[in-house]
Amino acid sequence: MLVSLVSLLINWRTKKGPASPEDYYKCVYGFHVHKATFVLSLLYLTASALLTGTLMHMAQNDFVVISKGVEIMSYILLICGNHFDIPWLYMPYMIVFLIYAAYLYLTAFQIIGPGNGLMEHWDQFRAVPEQALQASISLFSQTLSGIYVLWIVFRSWQYLRLKLRKVQEFKEELKADKLAIKNE
Repeated sequence: MLVSLVSLLINWRTKKGPASPEDYYKCVYGFHVHKATFVLSLLYLTASALLTGTLMHMAQNDFVVISKGVEIMSYILLICGNHFDIPWLYMPYMIVFLIYAAYLYLTAFQIIGPGNGLMEHWDQFRAVPEQALQASISLFSQTLSGIYVLWIVFRSWQYLRLKLRKVQEFKEELKADKLAIKNE
C-alpha cells in the first residue's frame, strides 16, 4: 500500500500519467481497483461486524451501535454495487467515510463529542513525548490508510462508470448497425 501511495505521489509531482490507461486502474500489488474494492470491502465488513459485536457489550449509548450499523450497511451496498456493476451504490460508502473522518478529527481535538480526545491529555503528552508520538502515528496512519482505500473505491467507481458508458455506446452502435442492415 505504501509503495503504491508513494508511486502515486511521485507520478503526481512529475506530472507523468500512467503508462497506459489500464495502469490507472491498478493499485495494491497490481490488483485491479474493481477486485481490490471487493476484497477491501469484504475485509472491512468482516472487521466491522466483529467489532460491532464487541461494542454492543461496551457501548454506553446507542450512537455507537447505530453508527456501526450504518457503516456495515455502506459496506454491504459497496459489495453489491461492485458485484452487480451499479455505480451509485458506491456513494454511501464514500459519504460515510467522509463523515467518519470528520467525526474522528473533531472528537480527537475535542471540538465535539465526549471529553476523551487528544487535547485532554495535552499536559501528559508534553511530559511524555513518546505518548504524543504514538497517538499522532495512530491518528495519521488510520487517516492515510482510509484516504488510500477511499481513493481505490473512487477509482473503481470511475472505472465502473466508464465501463457502463462503453457498454451503452456498443449497444447503440449495434442497434444502428442492425437498423442499417434492415433498411438495405
